[in-house]
Amino acid sequence: METMNPFRFAVFGDTHYTLRPKAAGHAPAADDDFARYAAFKDNLPRFAQLVRTLLPDGRVPGGVAFAMHTGDRIQGWTDDPREDAESIRILDCGGPMHLARGSHDFASPMPRYRSFDHGGCRFILLDYTDWSARQRDFLEAALARSRNARRVFVFSHAPLHAWGREFFDNPAYRQDVEALLQQYRVDVLFCGHTHNQSFSSHASGYLQAMLSTVGEPAGKPVPLTRYHALPARDARNHFLGGVLEDSDPAVLAITVDSDALLFERVTLHGSRSLKAVARRWDEADFGSLFGAERPFGRVCAADLAAAQEAYLVVFHTEKDGFCHATVTVNGIAIGTLPENSSYANRRRIPLPPEALRTLRTRGNVVEIAPPLHPPVAIGSLSLETRLPDARVARTVPNTHYFTCGIHRDFVYGEQFAEQISPDRPIRVTLDF
Repeated sequence: METMNPFRFAVFGDTHYTLRPKAAGHAPAADDDFARYAAFKDNLPRFAQLVRTLLPDGRVPGGVAFAMHTGDRIQGWTDDPREDAESIRILDCGGPMHLARGSHDFASPMPRYRSFDHGGCRFILLDYTDWSARQRDFLEAALARSRNARRVFVFSHAPLHAWGREFFDNPAYRQDVEALLQQYRVDVLFCGHTHNQSFSSHASGYLQAMLSTVGEPAGKPVPLTRYHALPARDARNHFLGGVLEDSDPAVLAITVDSDALLFERVTLHGSRSLKAVARRWDEADFGSLFGAERPFGRVCAADLAAAQEAYLVVFHTEKDGFCHATVTVNGIAIGTLPENSSYANRRRIPLPPEALRTLRTRGNVVEIAPPLHPPVAIGSLSLETRLPDARVARTVPNTHYFTCGIHRDFVYGEQFAEQISPDRPIRVTLDF
């Protein structure tokens, strides 16, 4: 094969820039998204500067040729065009930036979907927010014209496989795009939307790279599997590694070479890189881009008896108001389901002392009492406690999902879930 000139591009996602000023002196409330994203806004110019100053691997002259953004560049909902213009200025990486429109990017004047070529590669940007037969035809035509391209990259806000966020769906978009990716060659689908980050490989040969540039600047990576129960891997879909939403925000720098792709995951405290041969993703250890989970030792009854604090971790999503269902641990009420706890920073319910004292190594019963308020999806329950010697003990997230009611966002996750009635309690058992 003819040798190609290598080049590099950067990928951002879910920056959620807002004009709202940062609050001083206190942390924003968990349900105040504008304040939450304002608290993270200082990350963005730092990331842009990191990308501008990235040194190539010795063969790529200069820095990145351009930047790709997988959507939700701004927080939006304010109808203020200054927000979009300011985000473009702050995220300047020293070259052009191309946006795949996200669910918050209404102020953006950029085309809704399009494609372009660079270095013998095809770049295709989608707009999942307004999916239509016309856009599906555009994607099929773009893929059909890409048969002789060196690489084919697709950029969209929404993933096809929402690891850890299985009830975050857009069925028509997902089903159409997945069918075309089975039919035509695509090397990497870059996406975001869920605010967690992961790599996964899929049967037709493409890699899904899900990323997020919003999150806590301290940047301690929290493995996705620590709190999320993921669907079982199978021959068609293989999870390769990832981190929890809001932890360890990053951008990707991709070097395209003749025989391989170099993935560099750049955080505010360093970077990790991995060279992978395109379309042989299973042979590459993508988990190394995130670091390994540190195992904790065995927990005995005496450890739990000495624990000073504990939390129930629960992920759920409600689509028509909040049900505030009562939650108990070992028969002791600990509160109600928190509002909108799909995101990691909203997931914890602290255990009061009387519930803390009931914890045991095996057989902890968690119950969510009816009535539920459909449509709602609930899953990935786990217990976490800090021991006096500073160790943290956790149960493995419960693998059983529950849905109550029907919603289009649940279509993907319904294959992993049990449908229940609003008057049925949810009970799971957790072992340390």
